[in-house]
Amino acid sequence: MKTLLLFILTVTPFSLAYPQKFWVPPLLEAKLGKAEAERAKKVLGAFEAEREPILKACRQQVREITPSLLNGDFSGIDAAAERRDLELLWHLVCDAHSAITGGMFAKYGNSPKRSEEHEKLSAAIVNQVRQKLAVIPGHTKPQVELLERMASTPGFGNSRLQPLSLMGIVGSMECIQQIGRYLNDPRNPDSGMYDPLEGLSEPRGLHSGAADAMHEALGAASPGGPNPVLELAGRMKFLDWWNTESARPYREWNYEDYEPMPPPRKRAVSLRPPAAVIQATVPEDRQSLWPVVMILVLAALAALLGFTKLRQRS
Repeated sequence: MKTLLLFILTVTPFSLAYPQKFWVPPLLEAKLGKAEAERAKKVLGAFEAEREPILKACRQQVREITPSLLNGDFSGIDAAAERRDLELLWHLVCDAHSAITGGMFAKYGNSPKRSEEHEKLSAAIVNQVRQKLAVIPGHTKPQVELLERMASTPGFGNSRLQPLSLMGIVGSMECIQQIGRYLNDPRNPDSGMYDPLEGLSEPRGLHSGAADAMHEALGAASPGGPNPVLELAGRMKFLDWWNTESARPYREWNYEDYEPMPPPRKRAVSLRPPAAVIQATVPEDRQSLWPVVMILVLAALAALLGFTKLRQRS
């Protein structure tokens, strides 16, 4: 089990979030025209060149902490969260979730028992990273920046939806807010430019990917219903829902007043301790005079009372 998970965590490139190689399919190139196709290729190449050192550094760091992860020691994740290494944390979510969803396990003919062990450990890694990411303000920034870079450029295909998918997996309140921004985003520059005969499915628009990601993030609370995979009709529900009163707590959520993970509940209000009662202190030498003073006061009152009675008799 450990050997296979080690392979997944350290060798698998960013299979879910960051494909490393992009290309312009022939049909897309023909429809774009030579000049536009060349521009798209340059953008894709620059993107790959910029991402590769980041991915390489992440893979190296994962190699260093993987032995501990395999033994259930998540201190490497905690340390990454402490220094706010968002790239590494997102990398871990991506690779560990890939292990859960199974694609790679089928290649190795694992017994059901071993697959369950893989999934259990991978799920624990994902959950740990989710909790750490959720409390870091701005943790969605790397995903949103990647999404925006890919959103309007031909050639990325469905890869542009993958940052949305990752935010759906983490499912923090910040992720839900960011996903909500794309529920009405029609951008899909590759629409109609992929040929099924080349084995390439028609890419979907950002709004479609956002609906899937929101469905994943909300889980049982999703307006899309209990089905794990949304149909077209289910995707159409999300934009309407996002504009309703029931979605307002998600839209208006903030770190100051609410918890970082759904459901959108308010933080517990910490009551201040009551102000300390300030008591005047009397020096000890003065404290010893109080009994004498009280006796004298009482004696004076008694004398006054006796004098008043005598006058009344006379």
